[in-house]
Amino acid sequence: MEEVNKFTKFLESPEGQKYIEETRRYYAWLDKWKEKKLAWFDSIGPERRSHYIQKVIDKYSSKSYKDRWYNKGCFPEEELYFWIFDYAYKYGKCWRALSEEVGPGYDSKFVFDNWKVILYNGQGSIVYIKPVTDADIERGPDEYAQHWLGHEYDEINWK
Repeated sequence: MEEVNKFTKFLESPEGQKYIEETRRYYAWLDKWKEKKLAWFDSIGPERRSHYIQKVIDKYSSKSYKDRWYNKGCFPEEELYFWIFDYAYKYGKCWRALSEEVGPGYDSKFVFDNWKVILYNGQGSIVYIKPVTDADIERGPDEYAQHWLGHEYDEINWK
């Protein structure tokens, strides 16, 4: 409790107020930067987007990339997957919110171009990105979600 009181006093002090304002400015700048990059990604067209996404998947799927992180004692970083999810959230079509009470964006899946993107939240967050198949379209959103998540979950190498 003493630490909480110290932190509260800091935030109420002039230095704390300055820190809060600097943090707000930084995140405002970061939001603008992200919007600019997402707009650029949208402007390059589906073929270049698909090429870029496949390169990201290939990198994150490679044994050398995963082993580099595992040897550091942690799970591999996959920040670009989250960036692609942000693009799908903004420019894609929401296929179905997995958590209906929370709504799109939290445990949701989106489709854009020929890609399906899902954010799966739990103790951590995982983003899956796969090409859309004819079977996905035939199944429809609900059956597709059950099939895809069950199948993909079993394929994760938890090492």
